Parts: sequence; structure tokens; C-alpha cells
Amino acid sequence: PRFRTARVHVPETHEERIIAVLDDTEGVLAEFNAALTELGEEGAWDRVVDLARIGASSTDPHHAHAARRMSATMLVRHAFERSEEDLAERFAPLDRAAAVLVPALEEHPHEPELLDLLGMVALGLGDIASARHLFQTVLDIDPSHDAAPDHLRACGARGKHGWSGVAATAERLAPTYSRARSRVKGIAEAARHLPERTISLCMIVKDEEEMLPGCLEAVAPYVDQLIVVDTGSSDRTREIAAEHGATLVEFAWTGSFSDARNEALRHATGDWVLYLDADEHLVEDDGARLRDLARQTWVEGWQLVETHFLGAAELGAEVAHTPMRLFQRRPDYVWSGVVHEQVSATLPTWLPGRIRTSDVRINHFGYLARVVDGRDKRSRNLGLLMSQLEQGRTAFTCFNIGTEHGSAGRWNDAVTWFEEALTLLRTEGAAGLEQQYAPLLVLRTVGSRRETGDVAGAIELAVEALGWWPDYTDLVYELCIAHVLSGDLDEAERLARQALALGDAPSRYVASAGKGSFQARMLLSTILRRRGDHVGAREQLETAVREAPHYLASAIALTELLLDAPGVDASEASRQLDELLADRATGVISNMVVGAVFHEAGHYDVADERYGRVLAAIPTHGGGLLARAELRLAQGALRDAWETALAIDPLDAMAPRGGLTAFLAAAALDDPALLEQPADRIAAATEQLPAAERAVYVAWRALLQPAGSAASIPTLVPTGASASGAVLRNLEALAKLEATDAFERLYPLLAQVVPDEQVRRMALAELYLRRRFADMAGEELFVCAERFGADAPVLTGLGKVATMKEMWEDAEIFLSESLQLDPGQSDVRGLLDAVRAKAAG
Repeated sequence: PRFRTARVHVPETHEERIIAVLDDTEGVLAEFNAALTELGEEGAWDRVVDLARIGASSTDPHHAHAARRMSATMLVRHAFERSEEDLAERFAPLDRAAAVLVPALEEHPHEPELLDLLGMVALGLGDIASARHLFQTVLDIDPSHDAAPDHLRACGARGKHGWSGVAATAERLAPTYSRARSRVKGIAEAARHLPERTISLCMIVKDEEEMLPGCLEAVAPYVDQLIVVDTGSSDRTREIAAEHGATLVEFAWTGSFSDARNEALRHATGDWVLYLDADEHLVEDDGARLRDLARQTWVEGWQLVETHFLGAAELGAEVAHTPMRLFQRRPDYVWSGVVHEQVSATLPTWLPGRIRTSDVRINHFGYLARVVDGRDKRSRNLGLLMSQLEQGRTAFTCFNIGTEHGSAGRWNDAVTWFEEALTLLRTEGAAGLEQQYAPLLVLRTVGSRRETGDVAGAIELAVEALGWWPDYTDLVYELCIAHVLSGDLDEAERLARQALALGDAPSRYVASAGKGSFQARMLLSTILRRRGDHVGAREQLETAVREAPHYLASAIALTELLLDAPGVDASEASRQLDELLADRATGVISNMVVGAVFHEAGHYDVADERYGRVLAAIPTHGGGLLARAELRLAQGALRDAWETALAIDPLDAMAPRGGLTAFLAAAALDDPALLEQPADRIAAATEQLPAAERAVYVAWRALLQPAGSAASIPTLVPTGASASGAVLRNLEALAKLEATDAFERLYPLLAQVVPDEQVRRMALAELYLRRRFADMAGEELFVCAERFGADAPVLTGLGKVATMKEMWEDAEIFLSESLQLDPGQSDVRGLLDAVRAKAAG
């Protein structure tokens, strides 16, 4: 048999190599850069035009655009590097740039970057009128264009020379542009007429009857199609979608959010796709600008400004970032990822100008505590993310798993996943740091290191990352906190002031509102207060409240500072706070929050006045009635507390907590007849109160009956955190009220819900320590030491007992031994220093 030797052709020229990788984004860009660099050095302008034509033949329109843009940019740059005296050297590359740009713009006139380049060609060739017309066109269709204003001013600097003065030279040295000049005006005119484009809203929902109406009402006037994919709602979600004219698509849940979103895409007919979740609402009046964005057809995707409202709504915490929410509907643009799904991976994020940021705003309410608590989002997302690991362990998936653990406060788990995500991201080099989520990953890794005690590691990573993103204010803020924990208050103060100088981080980051303003002032106030500068601390907090009266955490901190001052007049402090809060001084939420601070500080009259403002505005306000009931309880007005708590409407969300307060008041009054109503409310709170906690109140009620005793405790009272927490909480409340008899009646139930004697005695000891019952705490701790050994918590507790009794030598011994067993107790170390100072003084 004969064997033939096959000859493999290896591409040798730039043209051949580009053809070989024409549809490979990374490969074709690299080849173009290499080719243009070499051909530019050689002055081979005709070959550059040939390369542009080859690139324009790509089936990928973004590759075609990039080829023309890169080629024309190189030609214009080389032309302007030539002396103006050497017209032949200057005009040749400009003329070849015209050969690239004119046909490209006649095919697609709405390309600001190519129009600007053609304007530079006209400017360089002396056609000032055409250049001015082109640059003005760029600004008319894209007012935010970076270069066109400077280029337009350059036209003025060149004077008002007409084409007639340079036409003969241009015809000889730039024949392509000279012949095409009459078409340039037509290109500019065509570019000015931006086409109208349609928008489809695509949503996926399940059980969103609370949030969906507000979402659809805000967006419906500004889109052409509403598509709502329902994945199994059991409430009125479907009816609400239909009432708003949406196309309702029922889709069986597959465990993948991408599957559901791609189903919505399948039904979309608009030129653009806007996607929102039900808890995301367009800000009033911003929706009208969506039409302007859609007309900018050279953009493939728009990032909108989204503000996340976090935690308790009344505290006003916000985080903003710019996710991509509006993109052109193309077959290649699809979603991927089972959770925290992404569409941007299929868009040309590598091509400058194709992804832009708008100032259209979205408010996101899904991270509010009441919303999160009402759904099982975290466990659902975590399960989906863990299943996604089977498809590959990516930095993004690990980041999202860490985020779910962190949002639940599981910092040891969170830091493990964040560290793995960061390790994977580092393997991608510079490209990894360019990922949109990279700064947030680093920020959360720094925070989780700090939360798990690795303050030095947090500082090290934050310092490194600020070398990459020096304007990321949130990272400066986090570094400041780490230095506070490390005890370096000089550096902490410098960083807090640096955050203020930077201001809030740019929207390209996921940035918390106030980290460069009112939150930074709060942090600076804490630092100044530790340094003994109470005047400076107060000034920072007052400024913070003025800057952001909606952020009530500042008002809380200022109230606490005012009340800590020697010889404080609580009424005067309240008046000063009202001046700073201005219009918000009469608000229901602000009076509830600030009233609670006065309440906790024991200024009951001022707290009562604050709660009175709430009830004057809304007499049936459940939170106001509950706050006043708990205030009456603290004042010892037990019957009044009972009546006020039960005045809450049974259907109000606060009614179950009102039942708990009324039950406690009845127990302290030792009046079994008053137990019935609160017991009924507690029993009815099947959704608000855990079954174990409800069972505690059934058992407690049995103990409060005339013949009640330990034998009366139902045998089915469960153990566990919910039940033990309820018993200990009420024991502490009764101790605070000095309701000794009621305390003794409840006490037997503690052994039922906390059968472990060591755990039970330590819990009691901690309760007694908080109430400053030193002898009773000491008794429990000594029993624990004798029966179970003197471990660090026991020794720490005994040290605190000795401190309360001013037995400084004993306190020093106990605390020192505790630290020997567990050196990581920073609070104990601080207490030991204070004890030694007392002993020495």
C-alpha cells in the first residue's frame, strides 16, 4: 500500500490568520491588534483597508464593527502623528480611513464612534464644514460622547476655511474622500434620524401579589409589551398580571431561573428587552427616558441605577449599583446560571460603547427585612447554587454561595466560599478584576475576614484591592473599621476622612449610600468619641443627620451621644434632635425609632411623648400601641400595659407581640383571669410565632393557675432555642420588674426547655449578670465550676461578679485565668485592663 503525505497549510499572512479566527472574539482581536501595529509601522495603508474588509465580512456584526473601528482608528491616529507640512504623508492614511468609514456608515449610520472618526478625517483633510456637521451630529444623537465636544472646538480653532481652498489638493492626495464628500452630508443627515424602537418587559414571578401591582403600574406606560412568566403562584399574582394587560405564561419550575427567563424571551416581540422582578419598581418619571435609550441602536445593553433598600426600612440603609437591565433582543442573547442568572455573558461587553450606563433608576425592595423574613429566599437560593456546582466550580458561583451565607450571618461559612471565589478569580489575571462583581467579592471577603476575627487579613486584602480600585469608597470604609478593631485610631481617623473626601463610590461599583458621607461621619464620630473628642463626635453626627435625615441610624447614634452627656436634660436633647430632623421630626417611623432610644435609656416621659406623636397621627398604629404598652410595663403600670397591648387590632401584624406583652403583664399581676385574651392571641399566631414558643405559653399558663406547680407542665413542651429563648426572655423581664413571685412560678419551666444543667445554669448566670444580681450570678457560676469545671466562660463570669462587687484582686485572677484558656476574648482583655487600673489606683 502507498501512503500519501498530507500537507497542512499554516496561515502565514495577517489576512490569512484573521480569516482563520474571524468568529473567535479573543483570537480575532489579538490578530487585528498585531496586524495593525505591524502595518502601521510599514505605512501599508491599503492592506489596512483590506483587513477592515475581511473583518467586515464576519457573520458576527460586533466583530465586523470592531474591525472597521480599529482599522479607522489606527489610520486616523497615524495621520495626526504626521507633520501638517507633509500633506502626502498626512492625507494618505486619512483617505484610506474614509474608504473604511463611508461604506460602513452608509450601511449603519447610527454609529457615534465611526461618525466621530469620519469627522476627524474631514478635519484632517481641511473640510471644516463637514467635520463640524459630523461632530454636531454625534452630540445630537449621543450628548454624553467623550471626544466630540473637544473635536467640535478644534473645528473652531481651524477657522472657517471652505472646502474650495483645499479641494484641488485633496482630489490629488485624498481621491477617495474627495469623491465621497457629497455622501458624507447624507450620512450625517441619516444618522440624525434615530428610529423608534419597541420594548418588551420580561418578568418571572411566583406569589407576588404584594409587590407586582406597584411594579407594573410604574413601568406599563413606557413599554410595548408586558410578559409575565408565572412559575406556580398560589395567590392573586396571575389575576394582577392579567388586570394590567400582561401576556401571562405559565411555566413549570425547573429549578433554574435562567430557564424561566429564557421562556419569557421566547414570547418577546420588542426590539429591546427590559427585565425586572416584582419587587423592583421604576422611579417615578424615569420610565419616560427608556424610549430615548431604546433609540440608541448602537448600544447593545443599558445598565440602570438600582437602589437596594436593606434591613429594617425605618433605618434607611441603601446600596446602589448598575446592573444591566435593558438589552437588544437578539437570538444569541440568552440567560445562563440556575440562580443569580446572567445575560451579560452573551453580550459584547468586550466592545467599548456597546454596554452603557444610564441614569434611569430602579428601587429594589426585596432586601427589606420584612420581605426577606416573609420568604425562604436564602435557603432556596443556596440549594440552587450548590446544585450549580455540579456544572463547574466557578468564581461567580462560589461568590454567590458566600453571599447567601453572609446575609444569614454565617460568617465562617461565608469566608470559606469568598476565599475560594477570590482564588479562582485571581487565576484569570487582569480579566478577573474587570468582572463587574469583582470589587464586591473583595469587599465581602474583607468583611468576612473581619467578622471571623482575621483583622490583619482584612487589612492586607483591603490595602491590596485599593491599589486596583482607589475610588471604591466602600473599601476605604471597611478598611477603616478594621483599623478601629485593631486599635489603630490614628489610621482609622485618616481613613474615615479619606472616605469623606472621596464621597460615595461611583455607580459602577455596588456602593452603599453614605459610605462617603453620612455613614462615614457616623464612623468618624465613633472614632472621635473613643479618643475623648465628644464635641467633634457630636458635630459629625449632627452633620450626618442633616445630610440624610432619612437614615435614622445617625439619629439613633446622636440621641445616644446626647443622653450620655453629664447632666443631660432629655427634653432638651429631644428638642435639639427635632431641629435636626426638620420635617421628619413629625414622622411616625422617626418617632418610633427615636422614642425607643429614650425608652431604653430610662427617659420614660420623653419616650411616652414620642410614642404619643405616633398615636396622635394614627390612633390604631400597632407599633405605637405596642411601644407604649412595653413602656407602661417598664414603668410598672401593669394593668395599663395589659390594656394597651390588647388594644392592638387582632388583625394587625403587631397583635401577636401585643399578646406576649399582655401575657407578661398578667403574669406579673398574678391574675389568671387576665391570661385568657393574650393566650388566645398567642395561640392564633400560627404564622408569626414558632410552635415551640406557643407551647411555652400554654405551659406557663398552667403554672399560673391557682393549683399550678411543676407537675402542671405539659409533657410535650419542646426543648431547643425557640422555647428556651422565650422562657429566658420572660424570666429576665420579670427580674427587671422585680416580680419575684411570678419569676418563681415560671422558673420550673426552664428545666423542661433546657434539660442540660450546665447550659441552664450558665444561661441563668448571664441573665443575673445583665440584671447586676451579682450574688445570684456567682452562685450559679460556682456550681458550674464545681460540677463541670472552671472553663473560660465560667472564669469570665466570676471575674465580672468580682468586678461588680469591687473585689479587684479576685477579678484580676479570674479574668487572667480565663484569658489563658481563651486568649481571643478581646472584651475580656479590655475589662482586665480596667480592673488592673482600679486595683492600682
